[in-house]
Amino acid sequence: MRVDHSPAQGDIDEGAVPGGRGVEACRMWVDFPFWFLLYFSFSFAYAVVKLARPPRFDLLPVVLAPLAWFAAYPLIRGRRERSGRIGRSGRLRVPRRRAAAAFVVVTIFLFLAPEPSLGRDTIRALFEGTLYVMAAVTAIHCIRWKGRAALIAVFGVGLAYGVLLENTGIATGFFREVGYAIYLPGLPAPPATMVAWSVSFYLAVWTAQRFVPRASWFAKAAIATVFILSVDLPGDVAAALFGWWEWPDAFAVRLFGVPMINFIAWSSAVFPFYAAWFLIEPWREPSSRRLFRFAAALPVVAIVALALALLLTALFLGIDSPEMLLFRRVAG
Repeated sequence: MRVDHSPAQGDIDEGAVPGGRGVEACRMWVDFPFWFLLYFSFSFAYAVVKLARPPRFDLLPVVLAPLAWFAAYPLIRGRRERSGRIGRSGRLRVPRRRAAAAFVVVTIFLFLAPEPSLGRDTIRALFEGTLYVMAAVTAIHCIRWKGRAALIAVFGVGLAYGVLLENTGIATGFFREVGYAIYLPGLPAPPATMVAWSVSFYLAVWTAQRFVPRASWFAKAAIATVFILSVDLPGDVAAALFGWWEWPDAFAVRLFGVPMINFIAWSSAVFPFYAAWFLIEPWREPSSRRLFRFAAALPVVAIVALALALLLTALFLGIDSPEMLLFRRVAG
């Protein structure tokens, strides 16, 4: 069984999945980004209920954002199977009952698990280490199912963009990331948060390709942007709660403790990147030519991102907002 797109077009080769005893584990590995949503949601819920002092049950609704994608994915694949757009043998059908059972099990565990006594430094160290592990697993999945060109695009060009965004945001005073274990000389951002950009890029591209494989580049970029904002929301709420990164007190317009400028900057930064990705499709052959075009587009992507950030900040926060004043101070 094969999907309607070849791996060179950004989808996986489902026919490569083996049969026999290893097929169940392979199913979960193929859909690793899908299962990551459950892991990520559970990790956030565990953190705010078991690690926060006092427990922050009021933040639990935040997990509905990534869980909505977790719930929708089996429905989307089931509809595509019934329509004949992908094979009907069911070998790689996302197990709806297994997904529902996993959700119930982790929810019960959330309330029965012990409450470890961990300090903020320990929690930050666990968070930092998890980002490195996620980057490694994502890179393996990327090269296995998308190929070497996609790996270079995500962890080469994408990482360069992430390094630019993360360090520029800190250097200009929009946020701070202090207390991490590892820093590189001359860079204020820790490597963990920089490689996290590549992880988020890959997850968003994978999701958009799986949800709307035949959509236009604009629609795919929009879906990827909405998806990553859904995942970013719990991450930033946890960051604000545990002090993983800090924003100026003057940024008063906030959502669950996170300044709105954070989400404005996120959407402004990632939408042009995803637009360039789906326009150029750097995983296709000849990979060297497309990769060069994708890398060459990065300055244009950055300029468009800055323009979008200024426009959206002025529109939603106001010309005289502290965020716009900081933009002006940096530009002046």
